[in-house]
Amino acid sequence: MPVDIHDFTQLRNKNLIFADKSECIFNLARQEQFVFLARPPMFGKSLLVSFLKNYFEGRRELFLGLKIACLEDAAKNPWTVYPVLSFNFTKFRTPANPDDPIVFTAEDEFMEQLREQGERLNFKVEEHDPFLALTSALKQVCAESQKPAVILFDDFLAPAFSSASFSEQSKESIDFLKALTLTVKSAGPNLRFAFFTDSANLSYTDSFLYKDISLSPMYKDICGFTHADLTRYFAHEIAMLAATTAVAPQTVLNHLLNNYGGYKFSPASKNTLYNPYDLVRLFGEYKWNHFWASSIFKKSASPSVAKDKISLVKKIPMMEFSRRDFLSFHAGKTNLLPLLYSRGIISIKEYDASSEKFRLDFPNQETRDFFTRIILSANK
Repeated sequence: MPVDIHDFTQLRNKNLIFADKSECIFNLARQEQFVFLARPPMFGKSLLVSFLKNYFEGRRELFLGLKIACLEDAAKNPWTVYPVLSFNFTKFRTPANPDDPIVFTAEDEFMEQLREQGERLNFKVEEHDPFLALTSALKQVCAESQKPAVILFDDFLAPAFSSASFSEQSKESIDFLKALTLTVKSAGPNLRFAFFTDSANLSYTDSFLYKDISLSPMYKDICGFTHADLTRYFAHEIAMLAATTAVAPQTVLNHLLNNYGGYKFSPASKNTLYNPYDLVRLFGEYKWNHFWASSIFKKSASPSVAKDKISLVKKIPMMEFSRRDFLSFHAGKTNLLPLLYSRGIISIKEYDASSEKFRLDFPNQETRDFFTRIILSANK
């Protein structure tokens, strides 16, 4: 059960397990046009972007057996083929050598990827200005296909967090990304759908034009596994793990919840989500471990925690917060709460609709242990 497949085509061609959330994705693609979704690292965002790419390219054969196939077949203008431009800024968070500074800019990376898209979709990139180049590209592909274009951005805000922090140096990248969203938004009839993802969320920090659906109840389960997904798609693996470790299946389920579950991404969430990376690794190796935390720690994606902030974090479960408290980043400040939330180290626990306040906490034992590891590493 490979963990490094983020390509929907490969996943379907290899007949791998796919938890069918396609009805939710169908509603997203049909009802929205210009949206942003934040989820923690390694929580399925890249696979979602790949799913959308194949859907908008009209590749019906990949979706047979999923709910979206029946929904799309019955919809108006089913399986319309659109030109899709797909960008990924992940390399800003995962440089080849973490000790080396990133020397390329968001503009450089965008232009390089735009030229690659031009080779695939047969349009020319002659302008040096990235915004004029994108506008020209959209006009060309729309004229060629007689259809509006789809634009997808994975790890869209990564250039602003290339050092796993948020500082004054991020401003130049943020200004570029904001101008990029404005250019996309201004495409008008040349745009069918635009989708942006990231682990961080700057919607409460800066004026981005996209609609932020990160806390929307409609899309609360779009990434990650629910308990129903767990028992439906992994029943065989759960039984195998129970046999391998000589415990009852219910004991396995309890352990899964305590170690890998507990995530909530909407005030409306009643049930929790499980970390997909952990489950795929666990059911590939049949050995308990903190897979997600170890991978994140190795990638140097964890925020540093000063000694004088440790006591504050311990009080988080006893405190109430507004949306802005855990979603707003401010240059030159610690930003500890937003960083912990965006990394998936803390999550929504409860929501009081009358006060519009949230309670946050570590979702599970893995994240609690991971936080302890951060403290020990940062304060040796």
